[in-house]
Amino acid sequence: MCQARRLFLMPFLAALLALSAAPVLALEACETGLSVVTPDGNTGTIVSFEADTCGVVGADGYVSGWPASVLVEAEAESTAEAVPVTAGRYLCAGAEGQVAVHVTVLDAATYANSYDERGGYTLNEDSSVTFNDGPFAGLPGGSQDGVLAFAMTAGAPPLPCNLLAE
Repeated sequence: MCQARRLFLMPFLAALLALSAAPVLALEACETGLSVVTPDGNTGTIVSFEADTCGVVGADGYVSGWPASVLVEAEAESTAEAVPVTAGRYLCAGAEGQVAVHVTVLDAATYANSYDERGGYTLNEDSSVTFNDGPFAGLPGGSQDGVLAFAMTAGAPPLPCNLLAE
């Protein structure tokens, strides 16, 4: 095979290998509004279709034509929101040998320990909780479907606490 032909085929083969490594299926038909990845690795949105060709607009505003069979649906960005921590008194157990602690979630930004020492916290988009100040400042926390998760050691994974009945 001549050198020029090899150079011509390299981008096509690279795109083909990239697509074959991905566990996604090519589109069967064009669907306007669908976000897709083209064989050259760019992401775009299908804006039109004619016969067997999908019109895909990229970030640069340029519309390129692709057969549906070479396009794959782009992964949607997660739109899930963190679930706020339910207010109440929690019993949080630590690792073996650690004494369990009580954490009272007072509202969407304030907590207290069993001595009523208060501090502030922030619920982050990834459902982690940042204890900004107060007795648990710097310790890991989280919201697991609205239940407080807490770790008594920095760097340890937060474990779900038990919400106590009042």
